[in-house]
Amino acid sequence: MTEENRISTFMANQEALWRKITPYSPWQGGFYERLIRGIKGSLYKAIGKKRLSYEDLGTLLIEIEATLNSRPMTYIEEKWETKPILRPIDFLQNDITVAYPLENHSSQEADDDYFPPSDAAILRTRMQTWEALKSSIEANERFWKIWREDYLTQLREHHKKRMDSHRSATNPKIGDVVLLVDNNQPRNQWDIGRITKIAPSHDDEIREVIVKKAGYGDEFRRPVNLLVPLEVTDDPKEHDDKEKPKDPKPPAAATSQKKPTENQRILRPKKKVNYADAFPIIDSPSVPFRKPTSYWNFLFLLTTLLTCFGSTKAVDTFAAVHCIKGGLRLTTVNVEEYEICTGTYCSLRSKPTTEEVYWVPPEVSITRYPVTFKAKLKNRIVTSETTCEAEPFCENIRCTFCTSLIFNPTAVAVLALIIYASTVVTYLALKIVRTRSMDEENKITTFMANHEISWRKITPYSPWQGGDSSEGSSTPSTRPLGERG
Repeated sequence: MTEENRISTFMANQEALWRKITPYSPWQGGFYERLIRGIKGSLYKAIGKKRLSYEDLGTLLIEIEATLNSRPMTYIEEKWETKPILRPIDFLQNDITVAYPLENHSSQEADDDYFPPSDAAILRTRMQTWEALKSSIEANERFWKIWREDYLTQLREHHKKRMDSHRSATNPKIGDVVLLVDNNQPRNQWDIGRITKIAPSHDDEIREVIVKKAGYGDEFRRPVNLLVPLEVTDDPKEHDDKEKPKDPKPPAAATSQKKPTENQRILRPKKKVNYADAFPIIDSPSVPFRKPTSYWNFLFLLTTLLTCFGSTKAVDTFAAVHCIKGGLRLTTVNVEEYEICTGTYCSLRSKPTTEEVYWVPPEVSITRYPVTFKAKLKNRIVTSETTCEAEPFCENIRCTFCTSLIFNPTAVAVLALIIYASTVVTYLALKIVRTRSMDEENKITTFMANHEISWRKITPYSPWQGGDSSEGSSTPSTRPLGERG
C-alpha cells in the first residue's frame, strides 16, 4: 500500500471531508493564500541579490518551515500557566523547541603550536561548520524580521474584515486572548496575554488596556495598536450569543392572536380603458380600414427620417488629428484644451484655434512614431491614437541655432557655415581682448616691482581694519622696503 492510499484510508476512517476551492480562483483561499504570498515576498527580500547554493537554499527553506510552523494559532485554556500556545508543529511533535544554540559557541582558532595536526584539522572542520550555520541563521533572522511584520499586518486585516462582515464591534473586550507585539522578540518566540481590564479615554474610545501575560502574575498596560488577535479565534456570532440573555418563553399575548395584515386603503374599481375608442373609425367603402396603431407607426417613422436626413444643424464639438509633412494638423471645434504626445514629447494647450499645425522634432519623426491626441470637450474627453510614417531628418529641421543643426551641418550647409564662421570670429575677438588685458596687467606688475611698491592687505573677514576704506580694499604703500618697521 502506497503512502497516498494510507492517507486516503485514514481520512476515510476518520470521516474527514475535504473542502476544495473553485479551480483558477485563488482569492477564495482567503487568509492562507495571502500568507503564502507574504512568505514568498519575505524570502525574496531576505535573500536579496545573494546567490545561494543548493545546500544553502535547502537549509534555509527547512529553517523557514520551522519558523512558520512555530507561529501561534490559538491557545489552550488548561495550559494557561505553562505553555498555552498551540502551534502547527505541536500536531507533529508536542512542545518541541526550535532553537539554535550559537550563544554557547566559543570562537576558537587553530593554533599549530598547541594543537596536534589531527586535532587542528578537526577544529578547522568544526569552525567551518559553525560559520556555515551562522550564515544560514543570519538569513533566517532577516526572514523572521520581515515576515513577522507582514504576518501581523495580515492578521489585523483578516480580523477587521471578518468582524466587519459579522457587523460586530472591533474593540477589544475583557477576556480576549491576543498576541503582544514586541520588536525585540527572539526568533520563533511569541508572547500572548489576556485582557483583564479596559481603560477608556475621556472621549469613550478604547486606546489602552490592562493585559496579563500567560504564565506570569504581573499585569501591565499596553496600547490597542500593539495587540493582535490570534489566527484562530471564537466566532463573533457565538460570542454575541453568549452575552445576550436567553428569554425563557415568548409572552402569550405576542403569539396568541396575530391577525393577518390587511390593506387599509379603500380602492375604487378600475375602469377598463379601450384605447381604440380614442381614434375614430371611418366606415366607408371608399376609405380602407386601418388600425389606430398605424398612425403612431407613421409618426415614429417620419420623426426618424427627419432626424437622419433633415437635420441641418452643424456639429457642436469636433476634434481630429492628421499626419502631414513635418508634423501634425490638429482640427478642433469648441474644444476647451487638448494634449498631444509624440513619443516622449508632450504638449498641452488651452483654448486652441480651429486649425493648428504641430511640428514634430526631427529626432522623433526620423522613424515611425505613435501619436496620442486627447481633447477635452464640454462634458467628456475624446482620445485619438494614430501612427505617422518616418520622414527625412534634414527636411524637418526648423530651427536657426539648435543642437540638431549644429551636429548635422549637412542639413542646411549655408546656414551652418554662417553659424560656424560667427562662432570662430567671436572666439578670436575674445582671445584678442584677453591677450591685451593680460599684457596690460603684466605692465602694471612690472611697474610696481621696479618702484618697489608693495600692497598691505587687511585680514580677511575684518573690514573694520580698513577704517574708512571699503571692505576687502587694499592700501598701496609707497615706502621702500628697507624703511618699513
